[in-house]
Amino acid sequence: MSTVNNRINEKKDDEEGDEALIPGTMFTERQARILRHAVIIMGITLVAGFALLIGIIVYKASQPAKTGPDVAPQTSNIGAPVPAPAHLTGTALNNGLPKTITGLMPRGAKLLETKISGDRLLLTLQTRQKDLKLILIDLKNWRIIGEALLKQGH
Repeated sequence: MSTVNNRINEKKDDEEGDEALIPGTMFTERQARILRHAVIIMGITLVAGFALLIGIIVYKASQPAKTGPDVAPQTSNIGAPVPAPAHLTGTALNNGLPKTITGLMPRGAKLLETKISGDRLLLTLQTRQKDLKLILIDLKNWRIIGEALLKQGH
């Protein structure tokens, strides 16, 4: 019976030791242990998150750039060559590319913006009716690969 009482007293002493405050703090031993574990887990999580972020950035940077739009615009003259002026023949071409392009812009249209991405050229035009016309040209063979007419809403 005395051994059972001794074990119960030892258990109570351990519990009281856990409930005693650590000198100079407001935490008990149990609270300090839980806090220590929480800080370790959060530190590991932060390091893993930064490693994942850096890994994603390196992966995205190592991928080849996308060329062209995700969805090709529907038009009747996709793949039609951009007409070059008649006076540009053989020797007048610079590495096979025309120096000027005619017949591409509708009459009265204004060229608002040009953008180049890889081997694609996007022309943004404003028509007489104030609509926007987008023309996508493949710079390798100077073919129109897409057109879109954006009409003003009412």
